[in-house]
Amino acid sequence: RWIAACAREVYDTCRPTLSLVYLPHLDYNLQRLGPNHPQIAVDLAEIDAVCGDLIRHVRTDGARVVVLSEYVRGELVQAALQAERIHLVPPFVHGLDPRALPDGPPCVLFAGRLVEQKGARYILEVLPDVMTQTGAVVEVSVVGSGPEEPALRQQARRLGLADSIRFRGWVTRKDMPEQ
Repeated sequence: RWIAACAREVYDTCRPTLSLVYLPHLDYNLQRLGPNHPQIAVDLAEIDAVCGDLIRHVRTDGARVVVLSEYVRGELVQAALQAERIHLVPPFVHGLDPRALPDGPPCVLFAGRLVEQKGARYILEVLPDVMTQTGAVVEVSVVGSGPEEPALRQQARRLGLADSIRFRGWVTRKDMPEQ
């Protein structure tokens, strides 16, 4: 819930052109208990409620919602979200709509433990192409710590992105909206 609350606060105060919200709630029990454990149904209901609250909040402004699977897209349409506001972007696929224009300075926030499974390296990997294609200088804030941080810093230097990426380290929940 705190990640969704932070995402809502950032949305309300900063009006970002793009927000990526990763809610890791299901990861823990899926890894620990497996997909067929009875607790997974409880976890799904909890995360559905959190996601639903966040989506209902941003859609009041006409925000577009980007989902990572056709299944989630279908569920949102069934829940009465207008289909034209839902954009399907499979994970780590290049070629987003080139007609989409930002209405503010572009920025990306990655918040999470810096481990290989979270995929922060993919943000850095595509950033040079994004900046070349759009002509925009994109700032990235990486909030979190973990074993991948040295490799991410090295990747940023190798790609010439050291000035565009700020590694914030671990941040308390209270201070997260300021990032």
